[in-house]
Amino acid sequence: MNLLRPTFRLVAAMILSLAMIRPGLASNFNVKPVRVEFSKAKMNSVIQIANLEDVTLTVQASTLSWTSDGDKSVYTAVDDVLLNPPVFQIPANGMQYMRLGLRKVPDDAAEHAYRLILAEVPKPMAPGFTGLRTVVRISLPIFVTPPTCIAKLSWEARRGEDGVLTLTAINQGTAHIQIKNLELSADQQGKPVSQSFNEYLLPGQKHDWKIEDPTLRGAHEIQLTAKTDAEESHAHVVVQH
Repeated sequence: MNLLRPTFRLVAAMILSLAMIRPGLASNFNVKPVRVEFSKAKMNSVIQIANLEDVTLTVQASTLSWTSDGDKSVYTAVDDVLLNPPVFQIPANGMQYMRLGLRKVPDDAAEHAYRLILAEVPKPMAPGFTGLRTVVRISLPIFVTPPTCIAKLSWEARRGEDGVLTLTAINQGTAHIQIKNLELSADQQGKPVSQSFNEYLLPGQKHDWKIEDPTLRGAHEIQLTAKTDAEESHAHVVVQH
């Protein structure tokens, strides 16, 4: 049962884009690793793309800059990251390695975030075909983080006129943070409500969750533990009205 309902979603570490498409015509490939991190000391990386199908797969790669505007993510096409090769074919049940490299030395003042997009190039349809097909699109985060940049989470909670509780996470730091799990309880002795997911917050970005669990509906204070890709965040949050 989903007890926490996100009000918006970032592009996840991996996205499978399906649009009213017949399942029998879906392609299937996976990528390792699911996140790329660069620095001055590491300006190159390699990812592995595996074709899990019995037919040849054509993939096109591109990058987007990834910034935030409040609770929204903003994407812009850029060529800051060199992709080699940018378009490739993977034989049936085969594997392809792609090299990534920064085109310029990163600065020390701010983190830069990108999205690597790996999109299947659709094959031509057979004459007379009238169905729909699946197009697979995977999005991976890329971070260029100076060692002086760190994330800093703060939390807010408010109850609306309808009685629904909204929990807000705000990244007040200078680096991204990935929230992997939340545990919430009305007191320290109560059994916590737990939800796992994959939410990235860029510097200055915030994220809202609607809390639907009845044990928290009337709470005036919340004990919170957030598991992240950095360290656990613990907070005592007073519910605002």
